[in-house]
Amino acid sequence: GSRFGGDADESAGVLPGSPLYGIERFAEIIGTASTRGDDAKITRSIALAEERLFEALALAKGDRSGVERALDAYKEKLSNILSSETSTNNGDVRELVARSTLLHQEVLDAVLANVPEEARFAVLQAQAVSQQGNNEAIKALGEINPKKALDIAVESMRLSLKSAQEE
Repeated sequence: GSRFGGDADESAGVLPGSPLYGIERFAEIIGTASTRGDDAKITRSIALAEERLFEALALAKGDRSGVERALDAYKEKLSNILSSETSTNNGDVRELVARSTLLHQEVLDAVLANVPEEARFAVLQAQAVSQQGNNEAIKALGEINPKKALDIAVESMRLSLKSAQEE
């Protein structure tokens, strides 16, 4: 079971291939552009990255086409977050990035379990970006709140061990 609330299909929203998909992406761009403040932009970007992840999961469990595209969009969002994340001194935002990237690992494990062989490389790449993001976020959080950073680092190690044992 996932720690994310709700159904993956619901969390994904409109999926690639839908006539509304392009409109929704455009609305996201406008919404992000009108978001003021670095912390608010990072928080919004995390939510959008998670939406791309859930699209990948819903596609992996469904018709399976478009998984790579959703994962590429996730990696791009996460890279943007990580390049701006160090610019925030807000401990809550740094913690959000650290905890979110940790939870992303679980979703990516579920995507990996459901994708066809030819899409596995894209999932493994997304996992690597997410893991790197988690490591960087923990390090950034450690500068502000070493105790919380340690807690998340321990949880990350636990999850990695669990994931390795399941393979």
